[in-house]
Amino acid sequence: MLAGTVAHAPETSPWSRARINELIDTLLALAVVHGFEQSDALGEMLASGISSKRIWTIAEIAFIEVPLSEILDAIRRTRLYTDLQDPT
Repeated sequence: MLAGTVAHAPETSPWSRARINELIDTLLALAVVHGFEQSDALGEMLASGISSKRIWTIAEIAFIEVPLSEILDAIRRTRLYTDLQDPT
């Protein structure tokens, strides 16, 4: 949810928005590996930029079976945490 919120913030650069969207895609794919079946619906909700209790609940359900270590590894692989600045 945080990534979806940041992706839609007016101060987020297009370059950063693209990296954040890559992270969202990576995390949703990880949730699918662990049995989550509504990744398309959740992805669309996150892409809308709208935050609601329903979306929060679905996001929690998506990751309930995903070990935290795998979530952290996915974040590290995207390099988002080190590359938020536009390299140009």
